[in-house]
Amino acid sequence: MIMDKLNICPNHKTKNESFYPSPFHPQQLPTFSIKTNTNEWYDESLETGGTLIDFVCAYLAFQKEASTKADATRWIYNMVRIPEHLPLALQGNEKRHQREDAPLVFKKAGLIEHLGLIRYLEKQGIPLAVAQQHLKQVYILHKKTRKHLFVLGFDNEEGGYELRNPFFKGCLRPKALSFIRGSVPGTATVHVFKSCWDFLSARTRNIAPFKSDSLVLNAYECLGQVYPYLQHYGYRTLYSWMDHDAAGRQATAYLSHSIHSIEGLHHKTMSPVFAPHRDVHTWHLARLGNAEA
Repeated sequence: MIMDKLNICPNHKTKNESFYPSPFHPQQLPTFSIKTNTNEWYDESLETGGTLIDFVCAYLAFQKEASTKADATRWIYNMVRIPEHLPLALQGNEKRHQREDAPLVFKKAGLIEHLGLIRYLEKQGIPLAVAQQHLKQVYILHKKTRKHLFVLGFDNEEGGYELRNPFFKGCLRPKALSFIRGSVPGTATVHVFKSCWDFLSARTRNIAPFKSDSLVLNAYECLGQVYPYLQHYGYRTLYSWMDHDAAGRQATAYLSHSIHSIEGLHHKTMSPVFAPHRDVHTWHLARLGNAEA
């Protein structure tokens, strides 16, 4: 399946083995083989082989990209897109999102300079210095209304954006989670937030330190994308910041269940920090004395 995704076709096949042009050579020499019964590979020119994870690590390194086992797991997930089972209440309405987002056309993105967006950030309790690190000023066209809009954009791992301004809320597809790498390589902690506002509120208050990695779901329907970002990465503690409501409790339970197989990773829910408020952002605004936006 991975070779199909790379658009590499076999030169020939036997009962137990398929032979391909090598993905590790610009000339694509026919030295690469895969055993069909074990899915193990071997490249004669490199005199090395191994499992699927080993192959992806080697392929990413050959492409001069990050090539840890965690990077390989994420790459496989993004290539194959194996769906994860989510509780029905946490699943998004894909058709609804496609219909809403189809009219939006991306034009350009850059630093936040629009005065209206800066004032919007102030109302949300987010300093411009924090916002500039994680948000972009995005210029879009709404094809149905023929209006051009300046919005705040929070990019995700699939090239899409969550979009916000005082009068507009939407996204440029594809819908996906966002991964923010911490300042310390190999950090042992990862924080999981529902929304960019929750994440930015936590960063503003420094309750999710910049040295830690963070995952922002952008929607509960993206919960199924979390696991590849945790497996093989060496995290010891996952801090989840889900909402104080039924959906948030389901999401917290889902995270606990999904990481059960990751040895040494412990889950700590952080909802007591912002209780009795619904979410981190609402709590942050209350602490500032702002009305909920």
